[in-house]
Amino acid sequence: MSDVEDLLTAVREAARPATWTQGLNLSRSGAVAISSRSGDSVDLRVRVPSRPVAFNVSLYPGDEDWECDCPGKLDPCDHVVAAAIALGQDAKDGPAAKPLVQAAERWSRVVYRFAREPGGGLSLTRALTDPEGGDLKPLQGTLQSMVARPAQAARLQVEQWDLIADRLLERPHRGALPPERLERLLTVLENSREVLLDGEPVALASEPIFPHAVIEDRGDQLQLTIRRDPRIIEVVSAGVGLTRDSLALLGETQIAGTWLQNLPITRSYPQNQLAELSGKV
Repeated sequence: MSDVEDLLTAVREAARPATWTQGLNLSRSGAVAISSRSGDSVDLRVRVPSRPVAFNVSLYPGDEDWECDCPGKLDPCDHVVAAAIALGQDAKDGPAAKPLVQAAERWSRVVYRFAREPGGGLSLTRALTDPEGGDLKPLQGTLQSMVARPAQAARLQVEQWDLIADRLLERPHRGALPPERLERLLTVLENSREVLLDGEPVALASEPIFPHAVIEDRGDQLQLTIRRDPRIIEVVSAGVGLTRDSLALLGETQIAGTWLQNLPITRSYPQNQLAELSGKV
């Protein structure tokens, strides 16, 4: 038997009969799609009708082990059962095989399109991917209204951050986003891989970028210079900088300015203030 067959047998033996039936029905309904494969694991998404966000299931065929991020107490749960059955069918040869579909090829995802505004700042529109590879389609209205319609919800792969961002964007806004709302959005969307800046993919940094402080010995004086982090190539909005490949919140803006307009800052101190300079200033 193959590792996948061994895993499926282990799941079936461990699952309660009712759980196995529920998982079998989920698998037959097309609720399972593959997210990624690595050397020893397969990550899958399992959709259930009552929940807009698909569960994450990880299967480890070589170890006959599994994980699911659902809050259920049963182990294995029906989501693991569905994923194991779908993976078993994917591994078969010939007419009995049912290849697993990539999640991106089954469900639409929300894409966040940031754009520079002529007067400064960033605007935001949202779009939906086309699983068949077509152009992005503008998201009309709110995501919550789509999720509330079963026919539309069945075609969406929604993440928790999408729902939180949707609440932040309930009040439409034209032009550049207010800095406070933009900061919250960038924090919420940190894990999203569907973010564009002027049409180009961009990551969201997980940590703020702070100015650099440099102390130089100038004889009887110590010179302190505060300058922007060299990774910042552009300030695209108040409190938001652009590096080579990511958008990042800016730290210590009360000193540097929200557009880093106060930098560089240079101050001199006598040598006898070294302790105060290094420990306090």
